[in-house]
Amino acid sequence: MTSPTKRAAITDASIKRHQPDKDVRQLSEPASSLVFRYSLRDREKGSFHLRHYQNGEERWALVGRYPDITTKQARTLYRKMKETLFLTPDARALIDRLTTMGDLLQWYQGRVERNNEITKARRAAVIGIIENHLIPPLNQLDVTALSKAQLDRVLIQPLLGDYSPSYVRGIMVILKQATKAALALDLLTFDPLAGWSYKDFTTARVRPKAPKLNQTDLRGIIDTMPPVGRTRLLIQLMLSWGTRIGETAELRWKWIDLDARMLRIPAAFTKTGVQHDLPLTVQVIQILGKWKGTQRKNATFVFPGQSGKALDVSQHHKEIKAHNRGEWTSHELRKLARTLLTDQGVEWVVGERILNHAQKDLDKTYNAALMEAQKLRALTVHSDEMEQEGLYL
Repeated sequence: MTSPTKRAAITDASIKRHQPDKDVRQLSEPASSLVFRYSLRDREKGSFHLRHYQNGEERWALVGRYPDITTKQARTLYRKMKETLFLTPDARALIDRLTTMGDLLQWYQGRVERNNEITKARRAAVIGIIENHLIPPLNQLDVTALSKAQLDRVLIQPLLGDYSPSYVRGIMVILKQATKAALALDLLTFDPLAGWSYKDFTTARVRPKAPKLNQTDLRGIIDTMPPVGRTRLLIQLMLSWGTRIGETAELRWKWIDLDARMLRIPAAFTKTGVQHDLPLTVQVIQILGKWKGTQRKNATFVFPGQSGKALDVSQHHKEIKAHNRGEWTSHELRKLARTLLTDQGVEWVVGERILNHAQKDLDKTYNAALMEAQKLRALTVHSDEMEQEGLYL
């Protein structure tokens, strides 16, 4: 009886030589853990595997699909996997698991859910994209055989039919973050998206959205603010600082240093992952002082919610929407603050630091002490202007 396993050197030539013999199910090399298996449907195709053992149990890890990769490429990946198994024994089961894009995305979703270094709002947004946009079309696709044409057909083009280019690019960014993270932790032997970018799939330009609020709207916003309450304070602070709503909603009193006249938002609560320092102007100190006087003595949060937590950002969104009847979102306040700073002659790099946008390499070299002085000067002028408009009355 013919054995389904043929002991032979695994080469492109030997794979082709044994293709006609349907009794040969797989090729196995002497003194090697590399195995080649023919596809049951099409013997011109197959897959390379690393066979190994964990706690006495035989396990198989997919190396790659043939002919998507050659034998030479498979050997390179095989050696990397062997090295990973030797240096990181705990990675064995995980290497076996991430064979499909669904496996990878579910692993990355769990990682995002446990990541307290990003804001709750950002976690929810990333998880929503993974569950609704990435897993459904990519779930069954082989990680090692993923091609640009495949990704374009099942993901990018369908998304571009329903969503803006900027939103689709954001989805692509999250997908690339997932594969990069898996590679960094040795859960993949190579990054299937390495070198790919959004521009590879479309010529549609990502254009910034036109702001719904501009300088002429400021007076109306101020005049229609609620007379008291947290929605009023939220609008005041976001127009004063240009902070993101997630950062503003999470404010703690201990972040506010009145002696140094400085707000320090820890890196774990900023979108950029960098601590955000904002000088406090006289006007902002006054409105914060009045607000704190309405809270209990040892209050933790500027905007307290239930169960000892900050008020959920979704509630802020709802209250802002209800206040202006859905005409604009809280993010429009941030964009308006940026516009006003520019109109007031604030230097570009200073305005970017005030809003805590991601810094370019050149900006990072800017003198830190000088930057803090310029931020204070800019925000002082800005608060004075806002006071003239009646924001703090």
